[in-house]
Amino acid sequence: MTMNSMDVIFYIASAIVFLAFVDNTTACCRTSELQNEVNDLKKRLETTQTELDRQNQRINDLQKNGTMSSPLSTHVLDNSRGLPGDGIAVTLYKLQGDDFVVIKKDVTNSDGRVPGLLTDEQFTAATYKLKFETKEYFDRLGMQTFYPYVETTFTVMDPKSHHHVPILLSPFAYSTYRGS
Repeated sequence: MTMNSMDVIFYIASAIVFLAFVDNTTACCRTSELQNEVNDLKKRLETTQTELDRQNQRINDLQKNGTMSSPLSTHVLDNSRGLPGDGIAVTLYKLQGDDFVVIKKDVTNSDGRVPGLLTDEQFTAATYKLKFETKEYFDRLGMQTFYPYVETTFTVMDPKSHHHVPILLSPFAYSTYRGS
């Protein structure tokens, strides 16, 4: 049974009317029980509202960007051309024990992004690595590159906050930072 805030108010009002007909000792005990129930219902409503807000944000992201939001994002900008780095193979790893384990493989889109790298449930405090296959990208453009791939390793301490790891790329240099 799902209760909205009006149901809760009606429930409380009905309980108060009922208590008016009960002796003071019983009313006192029942009031305490009802207050506990009201507090529990308030907590459930707050939790439900928080989850609804989160899901609404994901729906808004989907409608706006055509993709679901991810707590981890990346973006490749080709500084030599002044354009997004599209079609670059990207592999996401997570450190488990002493080894990096592949979590996801994808390719940057026309905007140089990889949407939906991880879900909120998959994103935990851990050390991650992103590997970008840059040689294939520059070969496709008919350009030589000094770096056949770019790897960036980073540690996530607060998985509840968004982490953005952009790459500024050219054939003979690259840079990365924690974006927003």
